Parts: sequence; structure tokens; C-alpha cells
Amino acid sequence: MAMSSLRVCCRKERRDALKLARLHRADELTPVWVPGPEQEAIRDLTRAREDMKALQPKARQRIGAFLVRYARVFPGKSPWTPAHKAWLSDQSFDTPVQQLVFQEYVNACHETSRRVARPRRVDLGRGHILVPDMN
Repeated sequence: MAMSSLRVCCRKERRDALKLARLHRADELTPVWVPGPEQEAIRDLTRAREDMKALQPKARQRIGAFLVRYARVFPGKSPWTPAHKAWLSDQSFDTPVQQLVFQEYVNACHETSRRVARPRRVDLGRGHILVPDMN
């Protein structure tokens, strides 16, 4: 680090320290709660589930786009119902490669659905169970 940047850094730290001291003296600082490792872990779990929920519509869209390319249209009213899933399982394609690609898309969709639906109860040890709000 260059000498000039060290001086700038130290001046900012000194200025910040003085400002904090003034605010503390005036009783204008607000206490904050810093989450512990368990709370951060729960936040990570929530973020991971949100990521899976974001991937789910993309996986479904890929299946839909693939089916449209081969003029396959679900005759029912609503997609992703049990009837639609049964219709998907009945689909077969002319070439093994097309069937493989379709099955990969279906598997990816099932995997994201499984990840979203995984249990939400987390055993934190010491008899504590935490159920995060994941709506």
C-alpha cells in the first residue's frame, strides 16, 4: 500500500472514531443485534430455498419450450397439475436424443420441486428446533 493511501486511511479512521465518540456522548447511538452463527445458518437455508424457488419456473419453462418446438400441447386447462404431470410422463419422442433431452428437462424440474419441498424443520441441537418462515 502506498504511503499516501495509508495517511488517507488513518485520517478517515480518526475522523470516524471522533464522530462515533460524539454520538456516544450525546446518547444518539442505537444498539443493534448481531445475528449468531445459528441465525446466519437459518438465513442461508432460507436463501437456498428462495434460489430453488427461482429455478423452478425456469425449469418448467424449458420443458414448455421444448414441447412447443415439437408441437406438443397439453389438452387440459392448467399446467403442473397432476393431470399435466401424467401427460408429461406419457410423452415420447422419435429419436433417443430427443427423449434424453426431454427426460433431462423433466428430471431438472422434479429436482427443483424436491428441493423446494424439503423439510423446513432444522434441529439446532441442545433441544432447540427452529422452523423458519419460508412462505
